[in-house]
Amino acid sequence: MKSTAILLKKIKYGEKNLILQTFTREEGSKAFFIGGSLTHGKSKASLPALSVLDIVATKGKGDLMRVKEIQLIQKNYELISNVHKASLLMFINEVLIKSIGDYNQDEELFDFIAMSIRLLDEQKENEVNYHLKFMLELSKYLGFYPNGQFSESKPIFDMFEGIFTSDLPIHQASLSPEISIIFDKLLSCSMLNSFEVKMTNKDRRAILSAIIDYYRIHLEKFEELKSKEVLEIVLS
Repeated sequence: MKSTAILLKKIKYGEKNLILQTFTREEGSKAFFIGGSLTHGKSKASLPALSVLDIVATKGKGDLMRVKEIQLIQKNYELISNVHKASLLMFINEVLIKSIGDYNQDEELFDFIAMSIRLLDEQKENEVNYHLKFMLELSKYLGFYPNGQFSESKPIFDMFEGIFTSDLPIHQASLSPEISIIFDKLLSCSMLNSFEVKMTNKDRRAILSAIIDYYRIHLEKFEELKSKEVLEIVLS
C-alpha cells in the first residue's frame, strides 16, 4: 500500500523503532510502524513534524502498517531554522494532533494542511498572525467556520452560534466589539496577507484565546494547548 502522509507525531517504540502518527490523503488518520535500518542515523532525525511523506507499507500487527519505504517529499527547511516559524510549526502541529488525531479521509483537508505549511515555510513577510488565520481556515474543514460579518448593527461575535449578532448572548461566550472587528478582519484576509491585520500583542493574545475557546466549544475533545505560552513569548 502506498500513502501520502503528513507526519503529526513520532512515538519511540523500543530502542530502534518508531510509530508514526500521520494524516494520510488516502485514508485519513493512520499509524505506521517503522523500524530497523529505516530509523538509523540521519533518516530518523530527518522526519520533522508536519513533513509530507510518501510511504510504502505492508500489513503489520493490528491496525498498524509496517513501513517498507519512506521518502520525504516536502521538507520544511525554513521552519526548522527560523525560531519564529519553528514555534508556529510546533503550535500548528499540536492544534492538528488535537483536532484531527482520529479523522476520516478528507483530501481537501489534507491539501489545505500541506499547502498551509508550505506557505509558512516560504513566507517572507512577518508571519506573526499566521497561526490565527490557520486555525480559522481549519475550522472550515472541521465544520464550524464563523458565519456573517462584523457591522455596526452586529458588532458582537457569538461563539456558540458562530455568528455576529447585535445583542450580548445570555451564555456570555462572545467577543467584545473591539475584538470582534479584529476577528472579522482575520476572516476576510488571505493566508498570505494575514500579517496586514494590525493588532497589539495584547489583542493577539486575546484573539488566540478566543479562537482556542471557540474550538473547545465546537470540538468536544479539544484539550489545552501546551505550546500556546511558548508561542506567545516568542511572538511578543
